[in-house]
Amino acid sequence: MRFGKNVLLVFAEPAMEFKACAANIKKQSRVGAWTSCIVRKKTVCIMQAVRSIVRLMRWRAKKMRENKILIVEDDRGLAEGIKFYLEKEGYRVVMAGSLGGGRVLYRQEKPDAVLLDLNLPDGDGMSFCREIRKNSQVPILMVTARDMETDEVMGLETGADDYLTKPFSLTVLRTRLRKLLERQQKGGVENHILKSGEIFLDESRTSVRKGAESLNLSMTEYRLLRLFLKNPNQVLLKEQILAVIWDSESNFVDENTLAVNIRRLRKKIESDPSNPMYLKTIHGMGYLWEDLKNA
Repeated sequence: MRFGKNVLLVFAEPAMEFKACAANIKKQSRVGAWTSCIVRKKTVCIMQAVRSIVRLMRWRAKKMRENKILIVEDDRGLAEGIKFYLEKEGYRVVMAGSLGGGRVLYRQEKPDAVLLDLNLPDGDGMSFCREIRKNSQVPILMVTARDMETDEVMGLETGADDYLTKPFSLTVLRTRLRKLLERQQKGGVENHILKSGEIFLDESRTSVRKGAESLNLSMTEYRLLRLFLKNPNQVLLKEQILAVIWDSESNFVDENTLAVNIRRLRKKIESDPSNPMYLKTIHGMGYLWEDLKNA
C-alpha cells in the first residue's frame, strides 16, 4: 500500500493512549480531522491500526504455540501424556524413547525445544545435551527423576536451560517451556551476568568462573554467591542469609551449617581463604561481600 506524502499514520499500541494519539493527530493535521487520517480519500481510523497490532500479536502467539517439541523419554505413558497436553496447547510434538531415536529425530525434525530425560535405556541424556550444545542453542529442559542437587548442577553445567524433577505438574512444565521459547524467539536467552573483580556468575547458565577458570560450586554455594553478588558492600545478617538460602522444605540448618558452606565457598573463590578479599566475616553479625570493581 502506498500513502501520500502528507499522510500522518499513528499506531497506538496501548488502548489507553488513544486520546493522546488522537490529540497529536489533531495538532499536526491541517484538516483538523483528529479521529482519522485521510489516505487517498479513504479514512484509516486509529482503532483499525490498534486492531492490526492486536492481530499481529495474536499471530505471533500462534506461531509460538506451533513450535515443534522433541520429547526424549523412555516412559511411554509419561511421554504420551506430555504429548497430549502440549498438543492441546497448540504445540507440535515428536517423541523418542531412546538416545538413538532422539538423535535421529533431532536431525530430521529440527525441533524448537527438547524435553530430555536422563535415565535412558541406551545411555545418559547428559551426553545428548553435550552433543546438541556443540552447534546449537536450542532450549533444553531436562525432565528427570534425578533429584539430587549434584545432578541438577551437572545438568545445568552441561548446557540445559532448565531442570525439572519428577513428579511434576504439567502446568509447571508448560510454563517453563513457554518461557524458554519466548526468550529464544527474542533472539536468544539473555545473559544475566553478575560480576565482581575476577568473579563472574551467569544466572542464565547457572555457572561461575574466576577469571578464565570455571568453578564447580554446589547449589548451596551458588545460591550464597548469587545472594552476596546481588547485595554487595552491605552486611547480611546470618538470619537473613538462612531465610533466603533455605526454604521450609529443606533440612534443618543452623549457623554452623552456614559457616561450613561459607568456608567451602571461600576456598573456591578466594586466592587466600584465610585472608579473604571478597567474602568477609563481620563478627557478631554476619557477612559482607566487598565489591572490588568499586574499590
